[in-house]
Amino acid sequence: MVDPKLGGKFDAVPGYSNYTWFKVPDRLQGAIFRGQCAELCGRNHANMIAHVRAVSPAAFERYLTSKKAQIQAADAAAAGSRRKLDRNPQASP
Repeated sequence: MVDPKLGGKFDAVPGYSNYTWFKVPDRLQGAIFRGQCAELCGRNHANMIAHVRAVSPAAFERYLTSKKAQIQAADAAAAGSRRKLDRNPQASP
């Protein structure tokens, strides 16, 4: 099977979030869609690529729950490092 392509065009605007959804046929679940910036927008244009894995809604919810837990753990670790620095500003984290 040829790699499916990711379509659509969205502009990045500071302070504004763009959200979109693609409906993917069941037969393409697990496929990776590839995309690239659609216009010559400036420096590092060639590096503006996207890899999107098509998953079921249930798989996405599991992924989201996992990422939220990772963020909470990282926040807690960072808070611990800040407390150590607050107690001893000369120590490195």
